[in-house]
Amino acid sequence: FIDPAGPGGDYIIALYKLNGDTIWSKPAQSSTSKHKLIGNTICYSRSGLICIDISTGSEVWRISNTSTKSLNDFIYANNKIYAFFDLGGGITGDSTNLYEIDPVTGNSVEKYTLYGKDRNGYNQSPRGMIFYKHPNGNEIIFAQSAGLNVSVGRGEYFAIDITGDSMYWDLQDFFNYAAIGFTPILNGNNIHIGVGFAGIASLNLVTKDTNWSISEPTASQTGGKHAVIADGKLFKDVGNFGHFNVLNLASGNQMRTYTGIGTNFRGSSLRLYNNKVYFTTTDVLGIVETSTGNMIQKLHYSEYVGGTSGGPQSGLDVDPTNGYIYTTRGFDFVCIKEK
Repeated sequence: FIDPAGPGGDYIIALYKLNGDTIWSKPAQSSTSKHKLIGNTICYSRSGLICIDISTGSEVWRISNTSTKSLNDFIYANNKIYAFFDLGGGITGDSTNLYEIDPVTGNSVEKYTLYGKDRNGYNQSPRGMIFYKHPNGNEIIFAQSAGLNVSVGRGEYFAIDITGDSMYWDLQDFFNYAAIGFTPILNGNNIHIGVGFAGIASLNLVTKDTNWSISEPTASQTGGKHAVIADGKLFKDVGNFGHFNVLNLASGNQMRTYTGIGTNFRGSSLRLYNNKVYFTTTDVLGIVETSTGNMIQKLHYSEYVGGTSGGPQSGLDVDPTNGYIYTTRGFDFVCIKEK
């Protein structure tokens, strides 16, 4: 998924991963930043939710936005797609619906409705969803949301019990802050949420208790939109403040802060492979050991790889079968083998 210069919107391009040959491409796809690989298909947001065949790029099904219904966010979990749609158009519609969608047919069933009037006038725009199976068997969707009230916003957090058709846990504006952060991360029965400017917290979804909640020091705030968990640590990307943080998962205490490695306003992908975290910034491709939290590699964009150099880049993936790194340098797609 790329955003070329000039008008026309994003492209979706399928490349043969062994040599980079183009298999197919779909131009002018508008906003395609949100996409999920589901079996032999890809689902992505473009004026609604579209599902295409990964081999050919042909459309399988779509759920289109309308003047009164627009997609907020979606995830794939439990062999289903769960999606939030605004009804009535943002702050004027007063309701947001959670749907369960068949990934094969696109058929949908409404599961729950959130009303702004029940949330102090703040209508919801969920941006980050997690599926959780409660020990009692109930299916739960935890979400973070940019609540909107006219021109005022606040970051909200809540868990919906799909099985019981009820609000399981309503944390309202937990951080008392307008923004939301990285997509919540589930680790057993604990969910981790965070806003780089306001704090990070660990919550227990069974007891509905706060395990810990901390504020990031001003000198090491990130504003990062991505995080991963490994080896009892939480790794948080550099964001637009340029700090890459490693936190103790049990306490929230900061173990490492790396600076001077660039920023990433759009948010960098973080990938786990072979006990290491891979990430990109405007300046480097970095690698951090999960066991120690030590940064063991910083490949600067001024260095030539495959005859190319440059940045910035915000896309990254690692092939779990062989460790090949797929990313971009300048205007080129590149495949990198770690030495």
